[in-house]
Amino acid sequence: MGAVVAFVSRKGGGGKTSLLWHLAGLWSVEGLRVRVVDMDSQASLSQVCLGAEAVDGLRPSDSVEAILNGSAKAAALERPTRWDSITLITRHLGLRTSASAVRAEMR
Repeated sequence: MGAVVAFVSRKGGGGKTSLLWHLAGLWSVEGLRVRVVDMDSQASLSQVCLGAEAVDGLRPSDSVEAILNGSAKAAALERPTRWDSITLITRHLGLRTSASAVRAEMR
């Protein structure tokens, strides 16, 4: 049986994503399998793992939203990362303007 660790704060910029990612890396090096779940509305962890362009293309059915609305199980949504023992469940950006749309508007 695994453990669940959550980092929660309503304040942005508190270092939650960075702390989580570093702990996931440490636990991975120690031989543990780690599943990280991105619940941040900015999808910061998803962008770190997959890149901004990949996150822009995510659908709600491919992300944590599907677990929250009961249409998918967590294991079905796990994505591999470049680290063998760390998997990710992504966050969909929803109604937020995507990074690609912002770049296109700036041209």
